[in-house]
Amino acid sequence: MNIKEKALEFCKNAHKNQTRKDGNTPYYTHPIRVAEKVMNYSNSTDEMVCAAYLHDVLEDCKHISKEDIQKEFGDLITYYIYKLTNISKLLGIYPRKARKEYDRNRLSDAPKEVKIIKMFDRIDNLSDMNCFEKGFVRLYIEESELLLEKIGNADENIAKELKDIILKEKSKL
Repeated sequence: MNIKEKALEFCKNAHKNQTRKDGNTPYYTHPIRVAEKVMNYSNSTDEMVCAAYLHDVLEDCKHISKEDIQKEFGDLITYYIYKLTNISKLLGIYPRKARKEYDRNRLSDAPKEVKIIKMFDRIDNLSDMNCFEKGFVRLYIEESELLLEKIGNADENIAKELKDIILKEKSKL
C-alpha cells in the first residue's frame, strides 16, 4: 500500500461514523473529493494528496491526535494537516467571527501547498451548500472571500476558480 492509499484508508476509518450536513452522505466523501482535486493539480505532490485526505481529521475526529498522524505519515504531512486545521475550534475561541479571523491569519503565512489544498477545500464546500439556510450560505461566502484575500496568492488559477464559485453561489442568493 502506498502512502496515498494509506491516507485514504486512514481518512475513511477516521470519519467512518460521520456524515455531511445533509445527514446522509458519508463525511469522507468530502476529503476524497478535495484529494482528487489536488491529484489533478499539475504541481501536486504525494504529501499534498495525503494532507487533502486528512485535512479535517484533527479538527473533527477527537480520537485522532497530531501524534497519531505524525507516527503514520511523518513530519511534512503532519505539518500540512496541522496548518489546515481550524485550531481556533480546538482552542475554544468564540464568537465565530473571531475564530474565522484567527484561522485566516494562521493560513496567510502557510506554505503554498497548504493554501492550494485549502482553496480546493473551499471550492468543494461551496459546491455542496444545498442543504444550508441562505443566511449561513451568505456568511460562508463572505468568509470565503476574506479567506481568498489571504491565500489566493498561492495559485492564480485556483484562486480564480474559487472566486468564480463564490460569485456563482452569491448569484443564487
